Amino acid sequence: PLVPLQSYFDRYARREMPDPVQSDWSADDAAMPYLLRATRRYYAALPPAQLADTRRAFYALCTHIDHQLRLLIGTLREEGILDQTLIVFASDHGDMLGDHGIFGKRLMYDASARVPLIVVAPKGDGRVAIGGQDDRLVMLNDLMPTMLDMAGIAAPDTVEGMSAVSEKRRDHIYGESHLGAKATRMVRDARHKLIWYVAGNRFQLFDMRADPQEQVDLAGQVRLKPVEDRLRAVLRASLYGEDLQLLDGERFIGLPEPELTVPDNRGLSGQRGFHYPQVPASDPTVAVGAV
Repeated sequence: PLVPLQSYFDRYARREMPDPVQSDWSADDAAMPYLLRATRRYYAALPPAQLADTRRAFYALCTHIDHQLRLLIGTLREEGILDQTLIVFASDHGDMLGDHGIFGKRLMYDASARVPLIVVAPKGDGRVAIGGQDDRLVMLNDLMPTMLDMAGIAAPDTVEGMSAVSEKRRDHIYGESHLGAKATRMVRDARHKLIWYVAGNRFQLFDMRADPQEQVDLAGQVRLKPVEDRLRAVLRASLYGEDLQLLDGERFIGLPEPELTVPDNRGLSGQRGFHYPQVPASDPTVAVGAV
């Protein structure tokens, strides 16, 4: 639910909003992977004016959060501990906001899966330059070892992430969402991204340098077969558990596409209702064991 305070929404009321990203692969609904068609059915198609207001509400919420961070940082400064504080700003996911005709999260496109990462080091720590940028591949499970590293504490051997301020860099990242017909898997290297839709056994390939908005699906192109084969091998090596049943040796087999149905959303999951306290299992005013 995009429900900003009115004063923050008003900041964007007269601003032009960017149009949603369109693409050839998303123009034909019937040709899209099952999960994308099902996601489109779950959310209402919005007219342009309402879609623009949706984006205004999203940006208004971001600005509201920024102002709360200002209060937090100001308090650290006034308490005299800002110079000794490590600040890491991140998020759990983005939102498609109508790009490619899709809303929500749990997808592997950058609008959904890529999140901000801003690190402010304690004063005097030269590993994070003021205003500096780093284009290495980073995952959320890298945050804990990064913070431990900057605090001079060794990460436990069981930690799978790696410090984002060390010399070591990832050559790829692996992402996963859901199981069964809703499952998607992704591998990404410095330039290309491969997405696997398990239902229907469909693949998409994007050149993230030449096409950062993922408008051109390159899967199946002969000239990029070596790239796709290499990323498929990385993806295959990343699978585990019941995902291994979706392979036949080195061949991806996936799952058949289920029948596409109209979602029953009588609970109005996109709307936030009142959060009443849970009804207690027993009368809390009666003491246990009382006569």
